[in-house]
Amino acid sequence: MIITWAGYACFKIEGSAVTIVTDPYDPSTGLKLSAKKADVVVSSFPNSYHGNTGAVKEKGESMRVITTPGEYEIKDTFIYGIAAAMKPKKDSGNGLVIYRIEIDGLSLVFLGALDTPLQNGHLEHLEKTDILFIPVGGGSYINAESAQELISQISPKIVIPMCYKIPGAKAELDGIDKFYKEMGVKPADVLPRLKISKKDLVSGETIIKILGIE
Repeated sequence: MIITWAGYACFKIEGSAVTIVTDPYDPSTGLKLSAKKADVVVSSFPNSYHGNTGAVKEKGESMRVITTPGEYEIKDTFIYGIAAAMKPKKDSGNGLVIYRIEIDGLSLVFLGALDTPLQNGHLEHLEKTDILFIPVGGGSYINAESAQELISQISPKIVIPMCYKIPGAKAELDGIDKFYKEMGVKPADVLPRLKISKKDLVSGETIIKILGIE
């Protein structure tokens, strides 16, 4: 599997049979989304930062767009959309959806536009997470302190932070340095992409992976 980042909460997850794009954004956010093709697009929240699903093109014969809670199966990849609470917003739409994705033998949890701690009922769905995509920049998202607490509850093998301050982004967010401080770790090397398989995971250890913009 290959994971690349396009800023905010937008990732391309390339599995052996399915390519997934998460939370595509539109140009009003200050960043320009590079061309993306996928078999599946998931959106956690219907706004300009997370819900520009029309920007992604079909990779094959058809593309599945997922924006609501439910269970979905696409070419032996299982996606579970889970409704979660958010702070009141004018553009709340259908509310927040977080996702658990079972792909290539790995369990991925994507927390999208999460802005408030998860409840115990949600945490039950997130056990044995291999890779956790989590916002850390505060502002409209959970901050570094809340992210650290949630990571300790979920205990993933790999953490990929997202939704933090980067050049060009209009959202008012903290930099990644605050997350490093809360986690008590030194800055990690920035990777152009993450190539990962089940055999690469180390049990009993949580590793932070920082991705650069694709």
